[in-house]
Amino acid sequence: MQKTDQKSKSHSFEQMHKSSYSHGLEKIYSLETVDLSTVKAIKSVPSKEASPERPEIKMLLFPEAQLSFSFGYAFSQSMDPFVLREPVQMLELSKKIEDHLISKSRSLIGDLLQKPSAVAEWTKGLGQGHLDEIETKLQKYIEGTSIHFTKSIDFLSWLKTLILGVTFKKAAALFESYNLPTIVSLSMAEKWELHHLSDEKRQAWIGESIQEFRSESKAKCVKDDFQRIIQVFIKPWVEGRFGLVTHDELLEKLFHVSYSKSTAEQALQWFSTIYFDEEFPLQANFFPLHKGLYALDVHAASAYKSIVDVALSYFYNPKVHYPLSTLVLWIARETAKRWLPFSLLRIEKVLRLCPNFRIRKATTGELTVKLNPFGAASQLQ
Repeated sequence: MQKTDQKSKSHSFEQMHKSSYSHGLEKIYSLETVDLSTVKAIKSVPSKEASPERPEIKMLLFPEAQLSFSFGYAFSQSMDPFVLREPVQMLELSKKIEDHLISKSRSLIGDLLQKPSAVAEWTKGLGQGHLDEIETKLQKYIEGTSIHFTKSIDFLSWLKTLILGVTFKKAAALFESYNLPTIVSLSMAEKWELHHLSDEKRQAWIGESIQEFRSESKAKCVKDDFQRIIQVFIKPWVEGRFGLVTHDELLEKLFHVSYSKSTAEQALQWFSTIYFDEEFPLQANFFPLHKGLYALDVHAASAYKSIVDVALSYFYNPKVHYPLSTLVLWIARETAKRWLPFSLLRIEKVLRLCPNFRIRKATTGELTVKLNPFGAASQLQ
């Protein structure tokens, strides 16, 4: 009986096509050319657990830069853009993505601009939709911005590099007090709270924000950035001016290399208050000669003092005056005897900058030099 059942089961597949149709199309679908007895049933082959497919990584990467030797900032005349050090919060990504990036130690925009091998390390756990969001917002944010080197100073971006770890709404109150543009994204509730602050609470927030910005790490970072700016933009320029520069000239130079003069002016005042005790931020990196007059280094300061000392020796009487060209030649000859061969242009520049002297045009049209009654008493600092 069992054999009969097994035999009937073995022929069931061969006879199935004859009994499955009742609409008169059996002949059309009949398998006349196939020996069904030779057809083997498909068996399922056990396979390893399929690993989830990795989402496509289309991150914006650093383009391959040409190999070059670095001789330092002073020779490159450019520096790394501040946007690379801005926090990822500036991209306004979803909270889940932000938390994931921070947990993977990718808290800066520059951390997202990596080679494929490095990108794969921190994209684990993100879906293709998350990667697309990062890609879209990242490209939009840095569009038109150099991610390698820059020959301009973006003060607004510079301020954003310091916002990490600071309470955003309190920082917004601080920036408002300096008429700086909004650099942080606030929720509607935070904007309402900021707008309706009492004067007392606003001042309290500003004080607390200043303390957050004055952390040791942020203060060091700001001072290092000013050093880089001096090496790239200021030092080569001042060297071409015999190492002498005035306060107003320094300001004008910073405004010239900045993206926005108005923003640069407010940002410099902000840096001065927060990190430099109301002093001009660049002042600590120069040798002060007189009020508002600086030397680039000790050599420029020494040369300035030598020229001024020789020039003062000619003014034995407050009423004495000399033609500028004549005095310059006398000083050049005198200093050469002391093995200090200064150029005529350097000597003239010192006489023009030094507040001890006053240069005026005589009735003959010739420039003359005399002691400045309001500056002669001032001494070199």
